[in-house]
Amino acid sequence: MICLLVYRKIEPPAIDLPWKGAEEPENERLDGVTKTLLGVAGLMVVLVGITALLAPPSGIDAMVYHMPRVAMWISNHNVSFFPTRNYTQLIYGSFAEYSIMQSILLWGSDRLTNMVQFFLVDWFGGGSVLHRKKDGRRLTGSSSRRFD
Repeated sequence: MICLLVYRKIEPPAIDLPWKGAEEPENERLDGVTKTLLGVAGLMVVLVGITALLAPPSGIDAMVYHMPRVAMWISNHNVSFFPTRNYTQLIYGSFAEYSIMQSILLWGSDRLTNMVQFFLVDWFGGGSVLHRKKDGRRLTGSSSRRFD
């Protein structure tokens, strides 16, 4: 979805990006194969988003690490350390768990917890595309850096 939004032409531009100069050169236009691949990637993102919205968290990582940590925080009414045999529930970063806990407390269910990871992946994926564009690198072809 984010791939399609990056290439969508909005007239007049909603945001004047500092790295966006004049019109793109003729050789930077996307060919049919690239457009098809972007369409397939966008369809996959939409399908994964629908799955994340409809399915409860059921992965082994969610069941062993993320959800027990959040459940303990909610039941203890704080986010401090708690007794556990799984040491990873105490030492790893907790931004995702804070977001999951907020969604559970706000919505009263764990149905939207997959959307936290979905939006973060979508956000960082779109950010990498914009970063490549800002650096003047092509969005298609090889992923190797230019050393000019």
